[in-house]
Amino acid sequence: MLPDYDRDIQNNITAHYRVEDAYAGVLITKITWKEWNANRARGTGVLAWNQYVTWAEMRQAGIDADRLGYHSLWTWDHLYPIIGDPMGPFLEGYSVLAAWSQLTTRTRIGLLVGANTFRNPALVAKVVTTLDHLSDGRANLGLGAAWFETEHTAFGI
Repeated sequence: MLPDYDRDIQNNITAHYRVEDAYAGVLITKITWKEWNANRARGTGVLAWNQYVTWAEMRQAGIDADRLGYHSLWTWDHLYPIIGDPMGPFLEGYSVLAAWSQLTTRTRIGLLVGANTFRNPALVAKVVTTLDHLSDGRANLGLGAAWFETEHTAFGI
């Protein structure tokens, strides 16, 4: 007999988010219980695109990733959508993480990756430290060079 938590996961493991807009991508894919259980040991994560998506969809992705037992939950750090119209809807990454920190209890959260050129390093350290406190130690720090020229040109970076 499975513990209640695992039984709930097994009953809901076929949850599948099919997003009609190709820009939003797939948030959680359909897998079998056996596949999920094997992946849980390896630390499978979810990358939820924060472009061309509503907060309600991002909120639900966070809640479901945590409920389904995913090891980590990630989003991006961009100033514009990287696919499609750069003026399209886009949720700021650190703000999404702060909100997810209050909606989740087990899943680690982080940016894949934080754009190093967008913020002063001292500010990034403070934001991530605060995020780590908000999430009870579940924050991951990822830094990258930031490659999207449209963002750099628009903001004079």
